[in-house]
Amino acid sequence: ASAVIGVCVASAAWFIADTTGEPDWRAEVATYQALYSPQTIANIAFDDAAVNAQIADLAERTGFDDLRQVTDSIDNMQLLRGQILAFEGQPLAQIVFMTPDGAPVALCMIEKPGSGENQAIRMENRSGLASASFETAHHSWLLIGTQDDALIARTAQQVVDKLASL
Repeated sequence: ASAVIGVCVASAAWFIADTTGEPDWRAEVATYQALYSPQTIANIAFDDAAVNAQIADLAERTGFDDLRQVTDSIDNMQLLRGQILAFEGQPLAQIVFMTPDGAPVALCMIEKPGSGENQAIRMENRSGLASASFETAHHSWLLIGTQDDALIARTAQQVVDKLASL
């Protein structure tokens, strides 16, 4: 059974890489985020100074100095923590929030090679979760969590509006 599961996972990763020309970091994040539950985040309790330090570290590692302003623009969710992950050796910021009903939501961001155009919000279901992805000139973003498409769309728009004002 383990071998079959391994083959399926490898095939899915190959398919994603093969159809886009490169591995999709958003698919990897979605798989990870699908493991989160309200119990995963229920006991996260960093004080404001610790969270500020975490966000500052993420900003430095991802080349996005205004990250704290972006996190402050999100209404009706409690900021719990920021941590650095990696995708193919590149820093990937994960900022975890909790909805009023205790569900986990993550805002993730990775620096793009070169620069490009801003891209509009794309809503998708990834690993059973509502997600919104969008691009700025130098970063790719993903907001993911819960099955509430309206909440994710509304929150993603808040982030995009804040990014536009920076």
